[in-house]
Amino acid sequence: GPSFEKLKNLTVFGPDFAFPYSGQSDAITTFTNVMTKYAKDDNWKASTATLVYSGLVAFQKALATVSPSATVTAKDVINGLYAFKDETLGGLSANPLNFSASKPVAYGSRPCYFIIGVADGKVTAPNGVKPVCPTG
Repeated sequence: GPSFEKLKNLTVFGPDFAFPYSGQSDAITTFTNVMTKYAKDDNWKASTATLVYSGLVAFQKALATVSPSATVTAKDVINGLYAFKDETLGGLSANPLNFSASKPVAYGSRPCYFIIGVADGKVTAPNGVKPVCPTG
């Protein structure tokens, strides 16, 4: 986040399972617009904010078919999540999301990540919003 931008001569890159807020895509532009409008400062420029935002977008998508006047139940949320088929939330998720009542998400089964770093005093996403997915 912004605190790393202040460190002199720092260049670091690493994996991030949250989308890189410094990347360019329609979904990230929407995130940036929301944060610029509603956040009281720039403390949203960090993975914690992008992870939370991705979770909220997932809930929004899961509940898209529920009537706005309905009382939402846990079953509505679960059924909405079970409807995900390779869902990437518009590119906000490095891994396609799939959920099933009969097959839990196994540890390590979501190996893709974004690359994010700090170089020349700026947070950067050198791979853009294209996830890296190691094989084997």
